[in-house]
Amino acid sequence: MAEWDRVAPALARRGEVLALELPVAAAGLDDSGGLVGAGQKMVRRVVCHDPSPVVLVGHSMGALVAMLTAAAESERVNGLVLTAPFLPLGRYGRSRLVTAGDYARHRVLFIAGAYQRRQPARAKGMSIRERAAGLQSLARFGLRPAAFHAEAALVRCPVLLVHGSSDHYVPPAFARAAAKRHPAWELRMIDGAGHFPHRDNPAAWLAAVEPWLASTPPSATAS
Repeated sequence: MAEWDRVAPALARRGEVLALELPVAAAGLDDSGGLVGAGQKMVRRVVCHDPSPVVLVGHSMGALVAMLTAAAESERVNGLVLTAPFLPLGRYGRSRLVTAGDYARHRVLFIAGAYQRRQPARAKGMSIRERAAGLQSLARFGLRPAAFHAEAALVRCPVLLVHGSSDHYVPPAFARAAAKRHPAWELRMIDGAGHFPHRDNPAAWLAAVEPWLASTPPSATAS
């Protein structure tokens, strides 16, 4: 998991760090849980294997997996760091028209950026079927925000939401809307950061995360 390499040493000073990768090839379209369900099963096995306190750190779809795991294993998870997580549409006081327009603008910028980089899922060796499985596994939360927020409400541990102000995968307004919907969550917006703040802005990400971790008592961190 090279994308965590720039922050893992700092996290390791607080406890053991385990970097887990979603089991893409193992999750098929016929599995009702899809990638999210397969990932949650994997993380829950790790969380339940060791009795030590755990803080889950997740990014994008992995953040959704971490949140669902924290909701299901509330007695085992001491803290949750959501980095640029998958989030359902959030209006944040805006009209539906403005919200839809903002989302469309972010989609256009994302597609343009992916075309320029030419490194979407293909770079990871993902097939069209596997990409479809990923989208399908997110659909029930993306199309039904109430399902996402119902799971989020089950999380009992402290939650830190870290988001980039220039994220074109998940609009920043969605993060602000989620933080407003769940006032116990702490939101840290990293100015100028995109969808990978831990990889591209490691110093800023650590500046947001390390003080928060200092206020929690973990002895293990899984990401």
